[in-house]
Amino acid sequence: MKAVKIILSIIAILIGLYVILCAVFPKTFDINRSITIKAPVDVAFEPINDFNQWQTWSPWKEKDTAMKITVTGTIGEPGYKYEWESTKKDVGKGSLTRITTVQNKTIENDLFFADMGMTSRTYFSFEETPEGTKVTWGDKGELPFFSRIMSPMMEKMIAPDFEHGLAKIKALVEQHVAEAKTTASDIKVEEVDAPAMHYMSMRDTASNATIGMKIGKCYGEIGKVMKKQGLKEAGAPFAIYHDYHENYFDMEPGIQVDKVGKTDDKITYNEMIATKAVVAHYFGSYEGTGQGYGAANAYIKTKGLKIKGSPWETYITDPMTEKDTAKWQTDIYYPVE
Repeated sequence: MKAVKIILSIIAILIGLYVILCAVFPKTFDINRSITIKAPVDVAFEPINDFNQWQTWSPWKEKDTAMKITVTGTIGEPGYKYEWESTKKDVGKGSLTRITTVQNKTIENDLFFADMGMTSRTYFSFEETPEGTKVTWGDKGELPFFSRIMSPMMEKMIAPDFEHGLAKIKALVEQHVAEAKTTASDIKVEEVDAPAMHYMSMRDTASNATIGMKIGKCYGEIGKVMKKQGLKEAGAPFAIYHDYHENYFDMEPGIQVDKVGKTDDKITYNEMIATKAVVAHYFGSYEGTGQGYGAANAYIKTKGLKIKGSPWETYITDPMTEKDTAKWQTDIYYPVE
C-alpha cells in the first residue's frame, strides 16, 4: 500500500511538473527561414504561388513521392487549396488553404495537419534586394495548452524542412532564369509588315489557371458562327491581349476568315489594318511565351521603336497534331511606329 502511495505521489508530481512547464512555455510560435534567390521577384513568386508547382520543390513530396495530391480552386484566390495524403507518418495527411495573396509581396495559407488536429498559418514574403529576391518561409500559430511543452522542439522539427525547401526553390528558379536567358538569346526577332485581315473574334477575361480552357472555348464558339455564315479559316488562330496584370488577362481570341463576316452576339466581325510590327518567333510550351515577349520588348527598346497598340499571339503549330512542345511555334507581334 505504501508503495502504491509513493507511485501515485510520483505520478502526481510529474503531472504537476508537466502542467507547470506547459504554463511556463510560450503558447505561440513563429518559426521562419530566409534565402536570397538571384532572380526577379515575379519569377521567384510563381512556383510558390502555384500549388501545382509545389511537387517540384516540396520537402514533403520528396519524403513520399507516391503521396496523393489534390489541388482545387483558382491560383492565388482565397479558397485555393492543396491537399495531401501519405501513408508515411512523417508526412501524414493535411491541407493548405489560401487566405491572402498580394502579388510578388506575400502569401498566407491556413495549414492543417489532420493527424494532429492542428492548424497554423504558413506564410511567404518576398523582398527585392540588390542581390535578387529575399524569400522568407514561416509558420506561426498557437499551441494547445498541453502541447506547449513541445515549444522548444518546434524549431528543430520545422526549420530543417523550410531550409531544404527554400534551397530547392533557389536551385529551381536560378536554373530557370539561366535557361530563359539562353533561350531568349536564341529567339529570332524581326520587323515585318503585318498584312490586313478579316477576322471573327470573342473577347473574354481569364486567370493563369483558366486561360487555356477559355481560349479553347472561344475558338469553339467562333467556329460555330463561321460554319453558320459559310466562312473559311484563312490563317493561323491568334489572340489579342488588351491587358494583363496580376494573374488577369483581358484577351480576344480570333480566327482569320476568307471574307467579310457578320457580328453574331458575342462573336464579332473585325478588320485589322496592315501595320508595321515587331515579331518574336518563340518555340516551346505556352507557359514560356514570356521569353518571347521579353525578346520582342528588348528589340523594341534597342531600336527606339514605339508600341502603338495591343500585342497579339499567332499560334502557328497545332498542339493536337504536334505533341513535342519544343516544336510549338508562337509568333508574338507588337504593332509599332
